[in-house]
Amino acid sequence: MEKQQVQVSLVSQAEPRIHVIAEYHLRNTGNQVLDSLDVRLPGRRFNSAELAVLCDGEAIPQTPSADNPRDNASSFPRALDR
Repeated sequence: MEKQQVQVSLVSQAEPRIHVIAEYHLRNTGNQVLDSLDVRLPGRRFNSAELAVLCDGEAIPQTPSADNPRDNASSFPRALDR
């Protein structure tokens, strides 16, 4: 991880919500190309209804695990070279 930036704000409505925007700049330093990333989201109080994952500004699909819905796999539009 080269850079991490997280913005947290309170959205005051009839049902107040916390809005989180997290941005991560990653570099593949491994010995293989990277075509997907597995992520574990926060616990059951986390509502992922408006979850969006972007790679270079392009939305990428997420696939929740059948075993644990908190686990998400995101496939990149193109493999990230080493």
